[in-house]
Amino acid sequence: MLKALDNKAWQKKNAGGLLLRLLGLIMSKTLTKRSSVGTRLATLETEFEALRDKVLGLVPVAKDWRSTVGMLPDDAMTRRAFKAGAQWRKAQKSR
Repeated sequence: MLKALDNKAWQKKNAGGLLLRLLGLIMSKTLTKRSSVGTRLATLETEFEALRDKVLGLVPVAKDWRSTVGMLPDDAMTRRAFKAGAQWRKAQKSR
């Protein structure tokens, strides 16, 4: 269950809602067991604190220009996009 939190691809995305989905999963597992309300609540609080600490402790992946080199294909559309970008930057400089 916590493996999803360790995934670097996930770290690049917004964490919104994941904690709530995980809490819902924990609750559904916990509530299906036959135990007292106090025991279930204590279990939920403990697991929620662990997940919260894990999510809040995530560090965004450092952005490095070298990781983006070569991501775009060398085709006619990409070359047109680069040319349009260069023209736009040139127009912005002359302002």
